[in-house]
Amino acid sequence: QRAIDELNYFMDGSARALASGHGHTVGMVVPTLDNSIFALAVQGLQTTLAAHGYQLLIAAHEYNLETEAQQVRALLETRIDALVLVGTHHAETTWDLVRRSRTPLLVAWAAHESYPSVAFDNRLIGQLAAEHLETWADSDALRIGVISVGGMGPW
Repeated sequence: QRAIDELNYFMDGSARALASGHGHTVGMVVPTLDNSIFALAVQGLQTTLAAHGYQLLIAAHEYNLETEAQQVRALLETRIDALVLVGTHHAETTWDLVRRSRTPLLVAWAAHESYPSVAFDNRLIGQLAAEHLETWADSDALRIGVISVGGMGPW
């Protein structure tokens, strides 16, 4: 360790990845970092991965599917160990890159029939909330409202 410190040596991560077949990196492409929900998810994933010796490489495509495909290609070219994509709405180029690379993929925010997914059902959540609120239906105090951010894409 002393020699490493004295020589200011930095291990070549790409050489290590080539030799071991693992770079201990996971790539994640999110629509934006401007929305706190994505930032919180990135933070949670980064913390969990770090606890297991992995680094998270992040890209944000700002709702541009062509940019997303370029970012996915760049991440795959670094030989990441896995990739996380948000949602199922992606350019065919992106899906093709993922299939051809054989890099493990996790789909977040939506269920996918061919890949492992971490998803939630907004319709079911809304239905359950409405059913719960129905118990107050006779009350004059009941007012149901929805606050939503528009123009965020199909995710």
